Amino acid sequence: LDTYISTPCVTPRVRKEWRALSDDEKEAWINAVKCLTEHPTSKVTSSGAVLRNLSATWYDDFAYAHTELNNQIHQTGFFLPWHRYFLWSFEQTLRTSCNFTKVIPYWNWSLDASNFPASPFFSPNKTHGLGRFGSPAHDDIVITGAFAHLQLAYPAPHELRRVYTPHPFLKGWGAITIPEPELAANVTFTADEVAKLVNRWRGDFEGFHAHLEGMQGAHMSVHLIMGGDLAGRCPRSVSVETCIADANWSPNEPLFWLHHAMVDKIWSDWQHADPANTWAFAGGATRDLLTWPKYRNGGPPALTLNSHLPASDMLFGNFTIGHVLNTTAGNPLCYVYE
Repeated sequence: LDTYISTPCVTPRVRKEWRALSDDEKEAWINAVKCLTEHPTSKVTSSGAVLRNLSATWYDDFAYAHTELNNQIHQTGFFLPWHRYFLWSFEQTLRTSCNFTKVIPYWNWSLDASNFPASPFFSPNKTHGLGRFGSPAHDDIVITGAFAHLQLAYPAPHELRRVYTPHPFLKGWGAITIPEPELAANVTFTADEVAKLVNRWRGDFEGFHAHLEGMQGAHMSVHLIMGGDLAGRCPRSVSVETCIADANWSPNEPLFWLHHAMVDKIWSDWQHADPANTWAFAGGATRDLLTWPKYRNGGPPALTLNSHLPASDMLFGNFTIGHVLNTTAGNPLCYVYE
């Protein structure tokens, strides 16, 4: 543990909720994201597990990396630390390649839980709006906001899709038995539910993580209620025989980054809620959905603070879980949440 305790960075960047940004700040983030969609694909080494699209963009590369590492970074102990690292790497890319000088924002979806589809969060403004839901009659394609008709490469070329899906658990989740298939997604990410996450499970990282990432937890529910790309639903251009719905390409959706910043904020808030939580960590390296929830945050072998985070050539640095537990350690992280 002493290896990872350091003097906090002096001037941490402050991540703000989307609605706390000025229109200019919103536009700066949107433009930086769109900038990545104008860069040709980077030279990411392929493991062969996922077929590369050489006509893809640098933005698509993040969906590719997420897809390639999917089974290592979901329902394992890597989930929270890896996605914290993934967000940081994405922000670094925006800075180094697209002259982004602001800070990645987060989306406090608990503010929208009571009236989700009508929330002003989904602004149709063409320069600083995130856009509304698409139409099921047109493959759920987003036609409003700054990301209207966003072209994406994975799992096959298509345009950004969203469709409001208030009861996503009725569709099931492969061979996994969903405890409450009738449950409405929005009841899992209310302000009360977020408060429970932050204030319970003293020193129990496994319990905290399992409830946040659980099959009907806040993290999954937000993915699924959005439908389309964030839910990992297959576009119509791909046959059901070759496409399995999963979170693989969810970074196609620009809201992925705001969503996971909120997930990261909840973890950060939990870490600061009690000294017993600050360095708490437990989990396994193996995703085991066949016996879920036996290994609800990963089966053997066990992970430790010294376990290296799965990486791809496009992600920055070579870090361990211990390196990303403290967002103000300075190596590599230096940020806080407003």
